[in-house]
Amino acid sequence: MSSGSHGYTSAKEKYEDNKSSGWTFTVFGIIGFIFTLLNLVKIFNIYSSAFQFVVSGCMFAAFIVVGIVSFKNADHYKSLISKEEEDTAKYKAFLKENVTYRSTIACQDPLAEKEANELVVIENIKESMVTEFPDIDTDLAYALAEEHYDAIRPARDTIGTETSPEMEEEKEN
Repeated sequence: MSSGSHGYTSAKEKYEDNKSSGWTFTVFGIIGFIFTLLNLVKIFNIYSSAFQFVVSGCMFAAFIVVGIVSFKNADHYKSLISKEEEDTAKYKAFLKENVTYRSTIACQDPLAEKEANELVVIENIKESMVTEFPDIDTDLAYALAEEHYDAIRPARDTIGTETSPEMEEEKEN
């Protein structure tokens, strides 16, 4: 699940971000630390004072520490991925079974702008998910509600009339 309007970030994305950060900070920390050591043994002659060596060494050591912490965070998020994917599948099944375009019409105001109605519908879908699944993260609920509504809401066809996937299915039958 991608980042939604409300800022939801999936465990898989957090895992990938932390793993990437871990590699970046660790590699640059090691390279910087080696660079500092090469200056210390006078292979490079860039640093001229002990203060520069101390600051450089501490900075690159901090990079390595941040890299290690990022790897530990990545392991934590990796352990959450399968449960989150199972839960997300359960939430999507609930939406597919219980929320159709026709069921969203009741909460729309015919005098309101299309965008205002869409926000109200998405909020109502989110609230139905929170009611059904009290432990759901509200940002995840909003992101899934938005994704589901995008999938079921009417699309303009070539003539300019609105049809939803649900309405198309009825036409075929």
